[in-house]
Amino acid sequence: MNDHRGNAIVRAAVRLALAGNALAAFGVAHGQAAPAAAPTPPVTEEVVVTGSRIVVPNEVAISPVIAITPETIQQTGANRVEDLLNSLPQVFAAQNSNVSNGSDGTAEVDLRGLGPKRTLVLVNGRRLGAGTPVRDGGPADLNQIPAELIERIDVLTGGASSVYGADAVSGVVNFILNDHFSGVKFTSDYGLYNHSNDNPQGVATDLAAWNANNGTKFAPAPSSANAGYQRDLAFLMGFNAPENNGNVTLYGTYRRVAPALQNLFDYSACSLGSGFIGTSVSSSGVASGHFSCAGSSTTAPGRFRLVNQFGQNLGGSRALTFVGGVGTLVPFANSYRYNFGPLNYYQRPDERYTAGAFAHYTFNDHAELYSEVQYVNDRTISQIAGSGAFYGTGPYQVNCANPELSPSMITTWCGGVANPANNVFLLVGRRNVEGAPRRDDLEHQSWRLVIGDKGKINDVWSYDIYGSYAITQLAETYNNDVSISRVKNALNVVTDPATGRPVCQSVLTGTDPRCVPWNIFQQNGVTPAALAYIEIPLVNRGQVEQREISGNSTGDLGQYGVQLPTAKSGLKINVGAEWGQVLNTTSPDLEYLTGDAAGQGSPTIPIDGQITSREAFIEARLPLVDDKPGAAAMAFETGYRYSDYSLGFSTNTYKFGLEWSPLQELRVRGSWARAVRAPNSSELFEPRYVGLEGATDPCA
Repeated sequence: MNDHRGNAIVRAAVRLALAGNALAAFGVAHGQAAPAAAPTPPVTEEVVVTGSRIVVPNEVAISPVIAITPETIQQTGANRVEDLLNSLPQVFAAQNSNVSNGSDGTAEVDLRGLGPKRTLVLVNGRRLGAGTPVRDGGPADLNQIPAELIERIDVLTGGASSVYGADAVSGVVNFILNDHFSGVKFTSDYGLYNHSNDNPQGVATDLAAWNANNGTKFAPAPSSANAGYQRDLAFLMGFNAPENNGNVTLYGTYRRVAPALQNLFDYSACSLGSGFIGTSVSSSGVASGHFSCAGSSTTAPGRFRLVNQFGQNLGGSRALTFVGGVGTLVPFANSYRYNFGPLNYYQRPDERYTAGAFAHYTFNDHAELYSEVQYVNDRTISQIAGSGAFYGTGPYQVNCANPELSPSMITTWCGGVANPANNVFLLVGRRNVEGAPRRDDLEHQSWRLVIGDKGKINDVWSYDIYGSYAITQLAETYNNDVSISRVKNALNVVTDPATGRPVCQSVLTGTDPRCVPWNIFQQNGVTPAALAYIEIPLVNRGQVEQREISGNSTGDLGQYGVQLPTAKSGLKINVGAEWGQVLNTTSPDLEYLTGDAAGQGSPTIPIDGQITSREAFIEARLPLVDDKPGAAAMAFETGYRYSDYSLGFSTNTYKFGLEWSPLQELRVRGSWARAVRAPNSSELFEPRYVGLEGATDPCA
């Protein structure tokens, strides 16, 4: 596959930068030239490195931090933050634009495969709000980060709860944004995915073998494909205050992404499985343990099993085929499976608007006010294969006098007698191929506000205090799913005594006068009226709020003489406290609540709750040795955090670290930490319910 997204062949980029001081380059100097300045000694810059609030020289820290520089970002050609992070070996796949089945519409980062809710995302060292109120209800959405403003990305792997609190179990990703931009900048990017479909994985060969050996045919991918078109626009404007005492940076971005369907690529044109015992579908003749074309047993024309009213098996699994237009039941085999993959999105369509501002102003050494304002509107649609009647949603009652039944069905299920007094029960696996694919329309709106003040207290102590508020609202509409209760009514069909035509039993009894028979027993029997009856939309609304007040102070106690004689600098400490609150609410509609939608697997339960935390922390760094034989540098680091939660429990987290540089060119570091993740609002406030069970019994 050739990924021409980003800086590749079809990428078109227009970049315009007008800086306020750019005109100075065209100035003409007059008068006598000034004498050459004397060389100045190198300056040791002190910066705050992710993993510690204590400033250290030249980004030397014990924490295992990887810094992604602007040069690296530019070289990758990645337009999306998620694509950039997913290229790192520490990052595992999580929610992103390539997830369609089970998507929540966000892009998340998962360090070390421990889950996105165990990875903390920061912007300029401060927590980013939750991405969505549903499902995991906690991980941040990378879509909220303006890629054009990224100055550096720090990736810390390892527990950092003692520094940043809960969620930093597997690590921290800190986005350092450019809050000092000056001038005007406009960028436009265009990209797409191109695939030559030259069958490098051999899937196309397996697909051809499947088509040669099985009744159902899987459509192959085209010889080449262009898909997933993406257009990005970004506008930046920045102003410096007089004497460079402050800055205001404004930005706005727009992104539009086209979908990419799996049927366009040779390695996804068929649904892959690991092979089936006793069935060889690969060109190599290997059945079990070989990735090959597979599919779903919820198929079309359908799969049926006779059971009693409790779902206990009374007969073998049968596939419906049509011979001469007449429905015939035959033993079900893997060759009748349904290829659900081609209708799935490989990349979801997406439209996103962002806007925001970063501002700071330094009054003096003791006070620098700063603020961050961000807004995001993101709408995306996930798509998977159509819904239907699934085995797990039955059993379904069928009347033996149903005029839609064929002689083969009456013989197999009803003992050859079309008796209206006799009802049978069936497990049904029938894909709704006459309907549209399932589409989940997800729209998120997010706001984030940070206001803070930082500066020096005196020559020893400095401070940083801020308050932040973030809110994310969700509007979700899930279309083209199938109602279990309506399918049960639509399959329980008899002859209308007044018209002699098929009619739902519920119409005659008056329990559901809207019912239309879902005729899946005859070829081309499903009508638009039946689809309009069984298909239902599902609606969910929700929002999650995050409030935080944080303050900390850093002191260089070496100024007070707290220093080892073997070291050049003294003990540095950081102390602080934080208050945080998360409020989460969701309001699913009746169809979600009752679990009536066949394609959902389980009910969607509402959430309504809040968590309040009060925390105090301390961190210390003590240089042990500097510039000694066998120890160019050695330092010890420790930290502790106490967290108290409104739900009646508290946690203690801590860390210890040691670094040793026997030579300037060699540094050895080690750390040991205890990290704790407090449960998020979804985990705490969702009631207990039976979820979708996906286990299989190989002996059954």
